[in-house]
Amino acid sequence: MKRLPILLMILLSLFSNAQLKYAIFEYNEVRQSKATPNMTNGFLIIPSNESNTSHYMTYGSANKQISFDEIIKDLKINLIGGLFLIQKNEYWVKTSLPIENTTLIRDEKPNFKWKILKEKKEILGYDCTKAIGDFRGRNYTVWFTKELPFQLGPWKLSGLPGMILEAEDDYNLGRTYLIKKIELNKELEFPKPLTQYFESLKNEKTSFKELIDLENTFLKELRQQIATLVPIGSKIIKTTESDFVRAGEKELQFEWETAPAKF
Repeated sequence: MKRLPILLMILLSLFSNAQLKYAIFEYNEVRQSKATPNMTNGFLIIPSNESNTSHYMTYGSANKQISFDEIIKDLKINLIGGLFLIQKNEYWVKTSLPIENTTLIRDEKPNFKWKILKEKKEILGYDCTKAIGDFRGRNYTVWFTKELPFQLGPWKLSGLPGMILEAEDDYNLGRTYLIKKIELNKELEFPKPLTQYFESLKNEKTSFKELIDLENTFLKELRQQIATLVPIGSKIIKTTESDFVRAGEKELQFEWETAPAKF
């Protein structure tokens, strides 16, 4: 009779361990600049026991390196920047801009219209293949590997037959995502405050288009504030996107627009 409780404890232990295993991908998310590049820590968290689920978040101060282990030990909710969550084929996004609405808004499944090329290279010991694609006004070049059992990547980058380890867009002040560390089958206690934070943010009332309208309003007001600080007579250097409201953002143009929003 003693064997039954022991066997039950073993099974419960195995089940518990399975629930605590994650794949953690740590990225450097670099935004190019004519002065000093601005680097943010990006973390893609994939639970091993839940299909179609992942969390990507930026965390911490710019240009300050931090590991996922450090976050787990001393989680500070106020240091979480942008969020992109996939949960059971539902897509949720939180703005990284300092606007009033900082809830999670339902988004559509990203479609990057990928074209896989023949070029190869090695990243962190993984054989990778080059691909190009476009999404919401940006053109992307990425490197993905089929040697990992995932078809995801940093931020919304996904949809290839493998894991995206490196990516960049073609805008001259755009972003580059560089993988710096991969941990597979990592056993950890996922912070309850983080899970509760994700769930508390979900907002079914605001549409994604309404969120973008709020972001654009903020960006227009910010441009006006900056203009008042520029000395009279100063020469302003313009780029091909200077007139676009979302020139510095990851997404330039959306499905409901015929052209990028302008000032």
